[in-house]
Amino acid sequence: MSIQIPLRGLRATTLGGYLSALGLLRILAAQHNTTTWLRWADDLPVLTSATSIDELATWLVSSYKPSPIVSPWNAGSGFASNGKSVEAERAVAQIENSHDPRLAVLREAITAGREVVAEGRARGWAGESLWAKQHKQSVISLCRNTFPDEALPWIDVAAVLSGPDVHFNPVAGTGGNFGRQELSATYLQHLALVLGPEADHSHAAAWVRAALTGAEDIPYRRGAVGQFDPGRAGGVLASIWGEPDKQGFVNPWRTILTCEGLLLFASAAVRRNAAEPGAAWPFSVHATPIGHPTASARETAKGEIWAPLWERPANLGELGRVLSRDQVVVSVRSLIQIIEARRWRPAR
Repeated sequence: MSIQIPLRGLRATTLGGYLSALGLLRILAAQHNTTTWLRWADDLPVLTSATSIDELATWLVSSYKPSPIVSPWNAGSGFASNGKSVEAERAVAQIENSHDPRLAVLREAITAGREVVAEGRARGWAGESLWAKQHKQSVISLCRNTFPDEALPWIDVAAVLSGPDVHFNPVAGTGGNFGRQELSATYLQHLALVLGPEADHSHAAAWVRAALTGAEDIPYRRGAVGQFDPGRAGGVLASIWGEPDKQGFVNPWRTILTCEGLLLFASAAVRRNAAEPGAAWPFSVHATPIGHPTASARETAKGEIWAPLWERPANLGELGRVLSRDQVVVSVRSLIQIIEARRWRPAR
């Protein structure tokens, strides 16, 4: 018997909520129940599943197997071993030293990342922070040749290699970097909080239920939120202490599900009209100030994301075809009735 589960904590009012809903569908369909479906009622995601929300929360805490998301091409990813990214290095070590079988593939990816760093340094690619800028393309290429197959989707999301150039997917920042926040390191830190050997088991179940239901009756972690959920990013109005309290309010499961959802937005190298190969990303467009009289002609932005919402339940296979570059027109017309396109602008 299927159950309709409204996911009130994952509304599409933020990009993080939208990606989290897609991430939940992705891991449930791949690991738990292939007959899971998702639809949207305005900005509210509604899951169709044979599992109740309590059973779903229990499964996430006890059985969910995290996707391998590691970025040894970034200095802040925890692989530099130079003491400059202490929390990131600690998170990588925690996962690496865990014996939880659910983290086995993630540990394989970390091992492969260590091999990439060692090989890259042996080849003379090292730079001031981790890699010399001119060798970033070579490092990412080496990752693609070294990583286990399960870890390749993250590379496809983060970067496109086109000849000597590297193109970065706007939805994933600059290869997984958003300013000072390194996304894969944040993902590993939050995984360690709920699944690692030093996990906060007293809060893990409450956090996942809050993420799904939108309940606000538990204390969150304090830390960097990032661009995906800006309403929780802290600042002058976020606390009775005002501006000195600049930390955000973090639910680790929101970060985890957001990253799982990002894996559906793979980038690709494409060639259009016999032009030189370039990069393409699902539902991402270039922004322009033309037509806005108050905008400067020199204004720049990474682009905009117009992500689809649909009212008829869709499974993971259908959604994957919608997000595929070469099948999007056919899929939108025949599989999913798009009722709205939600717009977000990535950080500069």
